[in-house]
Amino acid sequence: MFYFKQFESFDPLNGDVPGFPFEYMPEIATRARSMLVYKSKDKITAAAVRINSEIEQYFRDMKTQAVDELQVKLRDDQEEFLRCFEWDGGNSWSGMWVYRDDMDEELEIPTARNTSEVDALKTIIEDRDSCFFLPKGAPVPDIDHWQEGVTHELFAVLSLWLLADAIEWVQNGGKYSLSIAGEYAIKAMDAVCHAEHVREVEWLEQFHKKSLVEISKAEASHLQEQADRVRQNVESEIAAHQQSNRSARSAELNRARHAKRNDARRMVAADWEKNINSYPSAEQAGNFYADWLEERGVGYIEKGQLKYYQPRAVTEWIRKHAKEKGIKFR
Repeated sequence: MFYFKQFESFDPLNGDVPGFPFEYMPEIATRARSMLVYKSKDKITAAAVRINSEIEQYFRDMKTQAVDELQVKLRDDQEEFLRCFEWDGGNSWSGMWVYRDDMDEELEIPTARNTSEVDALKTIIEDRDSCFFLPKGAPVPDIDHWQEGVTHELFAVLSLWLLADAIEWVQNGGKYSLSIAGEYAIKAMDAVCHAEHVREVEWLEQFHKKSLVEISKAEASHLQEQADRVRQNVESEIAAHQQSNRSARSAELNRARHAKRNDARRMVAADWEKNINSYPSAEQAGNFYADWLEERGVGYIEKGQLKYYQPRAVTEWIRKHAKEKGIKFR
């Protein structure tokens, strides 16, 4: 039975549910209501109306598709075609072949007579949430829930309306009323069990998403720490390499500068030894050879400019050389 304002005679939130003749019916109501604690009666009714509309449309769509396929299938079988279709009485311009509704069983499709509301809603929800046409590798989008409620709430509402149907048939008192009531009670149990299953799945998905977000944040922090350490190590290695290069360059420059200075000292020493008696003191010799080196363009580079040795430095060279040779000034 579709939704025909069952919640006007049965309050889905607080209505009394008898435990006879089916003692599990109050439990069904309790379990369904536990998933709708934040829903008002108006919102629950709106959800029931939406579910009913979707189920009716589902059965219509299934029948329309099946009839179209049957019409094509029987196109070349005139006898079978006339058994399933009849002319609507119009003329050749305005008339049409119409499917005989009493042949529904021939279609072998879900109908209100052979399919429970619970199974119909399951299929509708699966089709609504299907992602068959997503590009390969694309992320699965979040479920586009109806505004009347999320999936587990919809099945909880359906369970309560089927329970209302069961209560109505229990109160009917007819010959087959208890049998029909039992069928509705079973479907109500099916709906609430599925609602609980969906709620658990939804909770697990949210939990895992939250966990993944937290793991992702922790992993990102860990990766950032690793990146910082690597960057620091690289910067330290670069700094050490640059320092090593500077030290090597400085040593090379010092060697070059010392080599030129040593060459200048040897030149001065060699010439001074030829003229030892010409200079009574190291200072006089230093003054002379400082000018002597400058005349010959012998000096050193400092800050990109040619510098010449000062008399004091040359005097020290001569004094040190004289000491090494055991030569004494007069």
